[in-house]
Amino acid sequence: MGHARFDAMTAVAGGAGVPVQRVDCTLSTDSPAPAVAAWRDPDRRPEAVYAYNDEFALVLIQALRDAGLDVPRDIAVAGSDNLPLGAALRPQLTTTYLDLPAAAAVARTMERLLQGEDLDPGPAAVARSRLVIRESARRTHRRAPHGEGQAIPPTGPPAHRDGPR
Repeated sequence: MGHARFDAMTAVAGGAGVPVQRVDCTLSTDSPAPAVAAWRDPDRRPEAVYAYNDEFALVLIQALRDAGLDVPRDIAVAGSDNLPLGAALRPQLTTTYLDLPAAAAVARTMERLLQGEDLDPGPAAVARSRLVIRESARRTHRRAPHGEGQAIPPTGPPAHRDGPR
């Protein structure tokens, strides 16, 4: 996971009292195998995994399935970028993304800054990330918590279900 994204996620998780474990891997189903093997033990399994992006999340879901684990019953998975493939596969991938119209507003705000104009609204007011909740993080039956890796409650704007890309 990129350092800035990982640091931000760790800060949010730490504020909620949620432990974070970084697992570095490449974009292949073999790469996360050591972590997935450890997660077959329910006492070592996190409640959820937030992958660097949707591609890594989809690779992880396949590795979890290959190990006999069910997503989201055994472990929830979320990615980032809201790629269309995440909605097409099963389970559909829960994802976060940066609202692109808001990103364009950030670019216009930065242009105004460079031209010496006022910064109203500022970049923080227009750049908003979104959460799209799909099957990979929905549970009809949640396993009992065991003190490790509890899910992080969403913060910021409300979550969208199968929202726009």
